[in-house]
Formats: sequence, C-alpha cells, structure tokens
Amino acid sequence: MKRLILILTISSLIFSQDVTDSTEVMSTDIPENFTNFGVYIGGAQLGATAVTTLSEGTKIEGVLALPNIGIYKGVVVGSFPFNVGLGYGHRGYSTKTGSSESTRIDNYLDLMIGSGYPIGPVNLTGTFLYGISLGSGKIEENGTEVDYPDEDFGEYPDYGLIFGVNYPINESISLDAGYYLGLAEVNESVKFNGITFSLGYRF
Repeated sequence: MKRLILILTISSLIFSQDVTDSTEVMSTDIPENFTNFGVYIGGAQLGATAVTTLSEGTKIEGVLALPNIGIYKGVVVGSFPFNVGLGYGHRGYSTKTGSSESTRIDNYLDLMIGSGYPIGPVNLTGTFLYGISLGSGKIEENGTEVDYPDEDFGEYPDYGLIFGVNYPINESISLDAGYYLGLAEVNESVKFNGITFSLGYRF
C-alpha cells in the first residue's frame, strides 16, 4: 500500500505540473509543443554487472526486452526545459554456465526526469531514472519459461542514469537511443545496465 501511495503521489506531481506563462519564457530553440504530453514505445538490450564473485565458469550476458512504453511531459522553469515521465520498463540479464543458460527479466515502473543539449541535428540527453519493482517478470531456463510466483520476484528499487542521443524527425516525432548505467546494488548482487531505444510522439 505504501508503494501504491508513493506511485500515485509522484504521478500526480508529474502530471499536474503547472507551468505558468511558459510560452513567454520559451526561446525560439524550444518547440512550441514542448510542454504538451507525449508517448513513447521501445525496448532495451538488458544487462548487468555482478557486485559479488560469480561461480567459476559463469558469465553474465544481455537479453532483449520488449516493450518499454510510457508517457512524458515537457516542463519549462525559467528558460530551462526538461522532460518528466512515467513508464513501464524492465531490468534483467542472462547467465551462462557451460551449456546451461538462465534468463531473468523483471518488470518496473520507471519515474524519470531529463534534459538535452542540442549539437547539430541531434540532442545529447541525460536522464535520471528511478525504478519501482512491480514484483513480476519472467524467468527462463534453457529457453523454457519457468512458472515462478510473482511474490518471489522481490521488490527491489533501482535507480541510475541514461546517457543518450535524441534525433527529432519533426516537432512531434523523435527517435531516442541511450545507455543505462545502474547505480543501485539490486538485492546486493548486481548493478543493472543496458542499451535503450524508443520512438516518441509529442502531441
């Protein structure tokens, strides 16, 4: 219940954000529709770095997870523009020991805030992301999904930074790609990372 209250409270702060007379402070470099809501869909090549010693012969590899979906909104404070968002995403990795392979993908609710700096036709972006575990996901052993109770997934928060590139096709549609650098030691065993990609549409 505390987690639900936290989600609803943060969500209301994000999407009830009042930007008074934002059009008066927006420079010509900021699109007129920047403060509108937007949606995105994409995915990620997930990975992780072990913070404890792995068993001999065991290595961590990446795993593809789809989809990442969410909503975002542009906010302008003074003359500084940034985006806040709420999305459904994933964390996970694959481990291999000899001929045996195990894959784990956990589902997360992601809260994010970020901004960009224009360099030619693209924007270099930086985003802080805080992930709340939804206590669900998928585990596969040698390509076969394991019937794993949701309550056994745990509820481990995660947070980190995404360094990326945004390419605006026009004022409404854009492409994004970035590298996620997890900063939290999740379950005292791994730090998540990965490559993210998405297509965004701002109304």
